Amino acid sequence: MSFWLGLDRIGLALARALTAACVRPTVQPADYDPARIDAGLPLFYVLENSGLADRQALELLCRQRGMPGPNRAVRAPGLNERRAVLYLRHLQGMVFRRPSRQLSDRLARLVSALKQDPGLEVQIVPVAIFWGRAPGREASWLKLLLAENWNVGGRLRKLLVVLLNGREAVFHVGTPLRMRRIVDEEPDAARAVRKIARVLRAHFRRQRAATIGPDLSHRRTLVSQILGSEPVRREIEETLRREKISTSQATARARRYAHEIAADYSPSFVRVMERVLGWLWNRLYDGIELGHGSNLPELAKGNELVYVPSHRSHIDYLLLPYILYHKGLVVPHVAAGINLDLPFVGRFLRRGGAFFLRRSFKGNRLYSSVFEQYLAFNLRKGFPIEYYVEGGRSRTGRLLQPKPGLLAMTAVSYQEKPRRPIVFVPVYFGYEKLVEGPAFLDELGGRPKRKETLRGALRSIRALRGRFGKVYVNIGQPIYLAQVLTEQSSGRRRNGNGEDRRPEWLSGVVAELARRIMTGINSAAAVGPVNLLAMILLATPRRAMPEQALIQQIELSVALLRKAPYSPLVTITRLSGAEIIDHGASLGMLSRRPHPLGDVIALQGEHAALMAYFRNNVLHLFALPSLIACCFRNAPMLTPARLLELARLAWPYMRAELFLRWSDDELERAMQRVIRVFVDRGLLEHQADEDHLIRPGSGTHGASQLTVLAHGALEMLERFYMTIALLLSHGSGRLTRDDLEHQCRLTAEHLSLLYEADAPEFFEPSLFSNFIDRLLERGVVWITEDGRLGYDDSLHAVDDDARLVLSDPVRRSIQQATRGTERNEPALPHAATAGR
Repeated sequence: MSFWLGLDRIGLALARALTAACVRPTVQPADYDPARIDAGLPLFYVLENSGLADRQALELLCRQRGMPGPNRAVRAPGLNERRAVLYLRHLQGMVFRRPSRQLSDRLARLVSALKQDPGLEVQIVPVAIFWGRAPGREASWLKLLLAENWNVGGRLRKLLVVLLNGREAVFHVGTPLRMRRIVDEEPDAARAVRKIARVLRAHFRRQRAATIGPDLSHRRTLVSQILGSEPVRREIEETLRREKISTSQATARARRYAHEIAADYSPSFVRVMERVLGWLWNRLYDGIELGHGSNLPELAKGNELVYVPSHRSHIDYLLLPYILYHKGLVVPHVAAGINLDLPFVGRFLRRGGAFFLRRSFKGNRLYSSVFEQYLAFNLRKGFPIEYYVEGGRSRTGRLLQPKPGLLAMTAVSYQEKPRRPIVFVPVYFGYEKLVEGPAFLDELGGRPKRKETLRGALRSIRALRGRFGKVYVNIGQPIYLAQVLTEQSSGRRRNGNGEDRRPEWLSGVVAELARRIMTGINSAAAVGPVNLLAMILLATPRRAMPEQALIQQIELSVALLRKAPYSPLVTITRLSGAEIIDHGASLGMLSRRPHPLGDVIALQGEHAALMAYFRNNVLHLFALPSLIACCFRNAPMLTPARLLELARLAWPYMRAELFLRWSDDELERAMQRVIRVFVDRGLLEHQADEDHLIRPGSGTHGASQLTVLAHGALEMLERFYMTIALLLSHGSGRLTRDDLEHQCRLTAEHLSLLYEADAPEFFEPSLFSNFIDRLLERGVVWITEDGRLGYDDSLHAVDDDARLVLSDPVRRSIQQATRGTERNEPALPHAATAGR
């Protein structure tokens, strides 16, 4: 007996040494606090499967974290256990391990002790251990042997996994669960044991799906399932009848579409790319700051996550999956444009989880059906998805108007077969420098967008030699699809046979989802040093300020963000004003011009237009303070009621363009918070009777700060006024919508050419188009019977209100330019782009 006991001790010592040498556990949540465990109660850990490797790995984790270990004995009244660990499944067999159907004897003994002693309490802590985090799939025997999956392997496989994947092990430590409540709820011990086991099985199943993904089929199997689905088979029949082709030809076409679309996810490739991307980020960036990501692991349990980020750069495709991988979460399947399916590059992207879609599905119902089923299959299997609601990268720094296609497919898929709750996760990306920055400026200036090619991709790699500052990634408030469906479509019906491709409720649901996603992204914005510098310096005539004045304006901007917060999820740089200036200079964006009266800080000439991009990233955060400041440009005194009236005229259109969170009803309260900060900082003062707000006198420091602050909203208001001025100059019923959009673009381009506007988006056609949409929605203008734009005398009142917001030179410049579209008259200097 002592001989076997000695061998047992030697085996444990060897296992402990092997574990210490090979295992480097990553703990989730990263901020797990051992104080959650009640030191006064008996503690047992729960592992999903029995095995020496998992138990010794848990022992290592406990030593590192200062927690009681699983190999200790537990002695308490009614309890006498050799170890403080119990297994949900016991594995049997020397070589080929199979789970036993018998429930844990130790769990049964714990329940029995609790039944016998009403004063006893026991806490259990589930710990899920994953070695390598590779989703289960039909792959080669070698990958199955080495990767963590949904199957149970043998002892040899476990040894190899620990040796090769031990440094990638992920430990999810759960919240302590007290057994007393469950035991008391059940009349007998056997039922209590089954209930606790059922709760633990559900916990481990959710954690496994959230960490390694669902049990995936091989790509070929998935394609076969798509082709066999009823909607695709029905569309194949329609195609062969419509085009007079054979069944095999129509099926082959559908198969080509499926292969063109489908990802070919490879866990081993993801592990390699994690190291490559880690090297790349260290080379390119000074750091990646993640905000509000701590709740993601919990959110992933039991929910199907759809990540919906802003789209600033091609780097987005790589950055979010990398971050999620480091959080211990499954790498999502990422929707990418078919233009990125380049030779070699496309194959690599597919291996990392990218699936491809065409820019338009119009006129190709078979392709549309195949894509919808591919998306639906992945959603139903529980694999996380990532797609860009904007449809493409923003060239201006603003969020683009959302595209409804993928949102509609997601909503229909869930409505037809709801399995797990679908949760949309808005994600904000903020960069201090853009790899594509110069290309964006060229495209905004009129140069056609270059088609993606392999040569272009290699050329882009050469551009990655510089330093690009920091990257900010903030996670927004989750949006639950079921909640939106309930609110927007209370009487909705199921599409039982799938023939009603676009049910009546869908448009309202998609519109509301898009609104919440876009406002959710903006509500999680990150304000970095470059954003603040751009916001301020672009508001000055020569893109320069005295250093002390710039520091004070930065402090004012930060005070507004902190004391009248746009959203609790907005993150703000912790650097001081002087440190922000130093940071901008280190990125080559600023120059310092020494002077006896104080140094002058200026934007470097080549950076001015690009800085408009970074200003636009956070323009929505300053929209309301800027609008209030605009109202005092030509009005030395206003009552709060008149100020609110003026703000309400512009707010609906600003809200639609910038995806602002406050509704018309919420505007007054938000304005009151901003006004309090203005008064505290000396930008406004209350008259003695508190009935009027008074701006500082001309030439004062407060007046200068107010002028700089007003600039943010001014270009928007100028565009609005330009559109209305063009309508008024031509008359009601004279212009079609296309005519008006064309005239707006020409007028804005003309003014920008004359006066060197710093904002390339000043003449962006989509901004005029969206403003006209809002005018039509609100009934300010309408489409006449002959397809032209009509209006009534109420539109003339806009000119009177514009006198308070826009200076006389600005209004005259716009009026001259709009009249010049008919008579080619010379325009006066455009104050908005010539220093204001």
